[in-house]
Amino acid sequence: MAISNGVGLFMNQLTLAEVMSCLKALFFVELAYCCALYFIKISILFCFLRLSTALKDKLYRPTLIWMVVMTLQFLATIITVCLQCRPITYFWNKGQPGTCIDTTSFTYFQNAYTIFSDIVIIILPLPFLLEVNRATSQKIALATVFMIGILSTIASCVRLSTVRAFALAKDPIYDVAPIILWSHIEIHLGVICACAPVHGAHLVVKKGLPTEESWALLLRQGLARLYNI
Repeated sequence: MAISNGVGLFMNQLTLAEVMSCLKALFFVELAYCCALYFIKISILFCFLRLSTALKDKLYRPTLIWMVVMTLQFLATIITVCLQCRPITYFWNKGQPGTCIDTTSFTYFQNAYTIFSDIVIIILPLPFLLEVNRATSQKIALATVFMIGILSTIASCVRLSTVRAFALAKDPIYDVAPIILWSHIEIHLGVICACAPVHGAHLVVKKGLPTEESWALLLRQGLARLYNI
């Protein structure tokens, strides 16, 4: 959406109307980015809740607490993004009276929180999963499945460096392109990370399972067989 509206082009290549359309697209792209990250991470935490029953509820309370923290932070972020300029339309139409918050500082904070939450989600299940009564090699393999999330964290770190470069930029329409690129990479890697435990479980489900079986049953049976818990 942002690219089709002119992101990545120099401002002197765009008309005033095109610049406004581009900024409006960036506003909604920022909202979509925040929503995508939240739902990816919350889906991973729901997977942890599913595992917590087999792990004698040791993982349940820490996961639930972090879900609440993430949800509150998500709501605060959405409200801040929506109200970062007053009136809202001042974000893309600077020809009217209005003010905006320090968006650079907010973006720094948001990116830093994203990296921190990634690290928490990576570390959260490891102490409990390593207690599973399995061979050391299998424990390492199990932990590795859940540590795939570090790929998304690396993308977040690279994105943070692009934010720093953007803060010094003179042409925001052109210089915001790397941030959008790494935001997409971060989200796509996040989806892969969220699917990793589930796909690992599906691989061990026997072929020929009746087609009417629900995905929930596949996940439950697959995780139990894969992790032997």
